[in-house]
Amino acid sequence: MLELFEMYNLKEMPLSTEIFLSCSILQLTFYAIATTQQRRHGFVILSQQMYHIGVLIVGLSSLLLLNEDLVSFNFLSSNNFIINDYLGFAAKLVVCLTTVLFLMLITTSYEDKTVQNNFEYTVLILISVFGLLLLCSSNDLITAYLSIELQSVAFYIMAAFKKNSIYSIESGLKYFVIGSLSSAFFLFGSAIIYGCVGSLNFDDIRMFLSLSLTFFSESSSSVNPSNSDINSILISLKSTSQLDLSSNAQILQHILNNHFDSLNAGYRAVESSNFNLDFIYLGFIFLCLSLFIKLSLAPFHFWSLDVYEGSPNTTTIFFAVVPKIGLFVLLIRICYASFYSNFSSAWQSYFLIIAVLSIFIGSVGGLEQRKLKTLLAYSSISHTGYLLLSFSSSSLEGMSMMLYYLAIYMVSSLCFWSVYLFINPKKKNYFKKQNKELGDLVLLRESNPLLALILAMTLFSIAGIPPIVGFLAKIGVFLEVIKSSAYLISLIGILCSVASTFYYIRIIKILYFENILVGKLYENISTKKSLLISLLALSLIVLCIDPSIIYFLFEIASLLTGF
Repeated sequence: MLELFEMYNLKEMPLSTEIFLSCSILQLTFYAIATTQQRRHGFVILSQQMYHIGVLIVGLSSLLLLNEDLVSFNFLSSNNFIINDYLGFAAKLVVCLTTVLFLMLITTSYEDKTVQNNFEYTVLILISVFGLLLLCSSNDLITAYLSIELQSVAFYIMAAFKKNSIYSIESGLKYFVIGSLSSAFFLFGSAIIYGCVGSLNFDDIRMFLSLSLTFFSESSSSVNPSNSDINSILISLKSTSQLDLSSNAQILQHILNNHFDSLNAGYRAVESSNFNLDFIYLGFIFLCLSLFIKLSLAPFHFWSLDVYEGSPNTTTIFFAVVPKIGLFVLLIRICYASFYSNFSSAWQSYFLIIAVLSIFIGSVGGLEQRKLKTLLAYSSISHTGYLLLSFSSSSLEGMSMMLYYLAIYMVSSLCFWSVYLFINPKKKNYFKKQNKELGDLVLLRESNPLLALILAMTLFSIAGIPPIVGFLAKIGVFLEVIKSSAYLISLIGILCSVASTFYYIRIIKILYFENILVGKLYENISTKKSLLISLLALSLIVLCIDPSIIYFLFEIASLLTGF
């Protein structure tokens, strides 16, 4: 019995977190469906209780993730389709912790809402988290595609979850059409790569490209060894062998000559063939184009504005915060684990241009926006540009700074969205809309001064204004870009960052300096809401005092990844 236990030790079991999460999703779904169809249970499952169960499941998944044996990392499993490394560990840990905070946010915001039988929403969130965890460990294009589709299908339904809202249905359909186009690009690029390489594994693609580049560089000149080269090879063989090679020198020289002649014949045969690496580069372009659409980078960002505005508030929060880290981990594996030679030599400049274009559009597009969700959609485009800017620096420090910036952005966004969800008007019939505009925050300082202060501090962090932690993350990104000698790109990014602070400061101006006596008064928030907002605001303050708390996690992940 002890041997059987040691055979199935959880510390050495790959994908233990994903297996537990998938089994929990199935069990929770079967229980919810069976309970809602029985009269004795009242046909109703309280949504708040389902969210509590979701928090418990994701929390236990985080504990399983922390229980994994770090010594056994950096190994492949499941026929090399899955890789367990420190990069995947750090990304999955951030996804689980952020999802726990997100579910707590929804649970607390729904405590004063009417009871609805919407248990499917919790299941959809867990399914999307399961897809993101698999995406962080994908070592194969097919595994990555299935993971993306798993979380995308859940996102489509979450965007159109409000069946009585035309805007929600419209946003779900738009997201479905754009997501299908992105998936088609990903599959087409994968098919091209498979036709050229014969494999979809990232390690196989990297080995093929490295050998191909070496082969073509050497095939430009004939391989005719001189006598001195052969003599040096013979000396090295003699020094490493216990046999007397002096009597067999002529035989070995003949063998080496035949070997080099065969190499020349192989070079000439491949030179006469029609093989071209441009087809592989075309597949790489389609893969990156698909991920750029998913990340809503400019000029592929237009869908995100309507989807963010029309989706339910909780769905918009999840879109803006959680999925980006999984997609960037996949982009790291594609560009640095398999196509590094191609990316660093040919496509790095194009990535920098797309990053600067995203920063510019996100900074300029939000200047005249009055709707908060659309404003934050432009802000998300801008911050994704900063992430791609750090990603394109082609250094381990740039990779770690990108992940650190993303973690800081996720915490700041959760803090802002918590304030967005928790402020409710005193007169319910005064305005029935769920989405808020800038004018709705006019008298927030009068209703709840501490909440207005937390909102202002969060806006300072998102804008990158010192001394909040967002400034440290943004200045780190620009330092990595400057180290890569992209001086013009960094200058344009800094100027756009200064321009984007206008619409953040405009919100603070509305909060504190607007001379208006008529506005919407908000109700006092409950104790649970106060504790959750205080926890998120305190985390920003702690990270500002000691930024290295989470930076070392991503620094170690970048150093030990081995790209």
